[in-house]
Amino acid sequence: TNDESIRRKFLNCIAELLDHTKGGRYVAAPALREKESSVEIDVTSNSPFQPSDAGSGRDAGVHEEAPAHSTLSNLQDSCCRPLLEVTVARSASRVDGWIKEFAKLVGGTLMLPAAAIPPIDGASPLDLCQDDQLPAILDVVVRELALRVQVTRTRKLKAADRLSIVRLAARIAQSPDAASAGLKRLAPLMNGSKAVRLCRLMARPDANLRTLARIAQLLPSFRAVTFIQVTPPARIRLSREQMPSFADAWERLGLPKSSRLPGSLSRKQSRFRKDCARAFPVHCDAQLLLRYEADPSLAPSLPYIGCSKRACFLCHALLSVLALQIKLRGHHGHCYPLWGVGLAQSVSLRPQFRQLCAMVHEKIATQPCSRNTRPVTIGIPQSSAVSELRSAVVEVLRQQSDRRESLERENQEFRERMQILLGNLTPP
Repeated sequence: TNDESIRRKFLNCIAELLDHTKGGRYVAAPALREKESSVEIDVTSNSPFQPSDAGSGRDAGVHEEAPAHSTLSNLQDSCCRPLLEVTVARSASRVDGWIKEFAKLVGGTLMLPAAAIPPIDGASPLDLCQDDQLPAILDVVVRELALRVQVTRTRKLKAADRLSIVRLAARIAQSPDAASAGLKRLAPLMNGSKAVRLCRLMARPDANLRTLARIAQLLPSFRAVTFIQVTPPARIRLSREQMPSFADAWERLGLPKSSRLPGSLSRKQSRFRKDCARAFPVHCDAQLLLRYEADPSLAPSLPYIGCSKRACFLCHALLSVLALQIKLRGHHGHCYPLWGVGLAQSVSLRPQFRQLCAMVHEKIATQPCSRNTRPVTIGIPQSSAVSELRSAVVEVLRQQSDRRESLERENQEFRERMQILLGNLTPP
């Protein structure tokens, strides 16, 4: 349903804001329990949360009640510029990577002289117009974005540069077709569709904050949010007796017996031993699944776990063997060798873990390992800049909600007038 899509979008936006660095280290997973006038959100990450995560929450109007709890009292103000500055600063490494990609795309194709580059600290056209005036100055916005990104090729990116570029990219992402045409006029050799996609990526902090604010306006209970930080479990380390050799692993998988291992595998025996000796963390979505399986009273009211990436094979397989009726944000099918699932604390979960091990064995055994073949991977990206719920849909739903409230008020007034009228007509 649309209402469920909105709540899913809310969780995914939070996950993307928390995942401030490329890669899997800081991937976050939230799940919510909705109450009548507020919501609770369990949040966990592949790595323990950093002090800067709590700091950004305070800047957003989050007030700490306990070491693991925070309350967001006014999400409607989340699009204010100070919060955007904090969010962009936290995501600096990720945003800078996208800006560099955009700069490579712009480099060598820009048809304007360097003298036309405006000072980075000068007034932005965004400061001189409202959102409804944007179409009239879109070409100016496109030109300024391209020029400011070009500046980053010759000097170090500053916080003001980064914030300005994110804001410009956010406005361009609102009108992708017109922006693509404007970019083509500015740089005829530029790949317009790729440029707009990079604008969406650069604008993600701004877009996520705006989406959270719109959803809070649409759903009043989402204006008071309590975040509960779920502490990741201790990392798992195998004892020396538990570490299999290549030959043992080959035999356990039931693979055809051979006098020697394929050359592609024999060269990796040293790496295999090092990988087995590492401490294995638990994926964030697996942490929540095991938490809710162990204590069903904590299960989310929305059967969905948000994330900034799609689930890996291990997490998706874990969900399939548990009794939970919870959905994840899709799965990409890759099996990571350095992620683990914690040992079952309850005897009742051991059959599910044995089933999970059997699924992992089958997954590994089905991968071709001959000299002339490469492992087959599923071509599904682990993350996507494409939103499952467009901003226009949120706006339409908000308008529908306003109309419903207006109609309810009119019906209530009509019933009150009828009661007064019938009371006057009643004989003494």
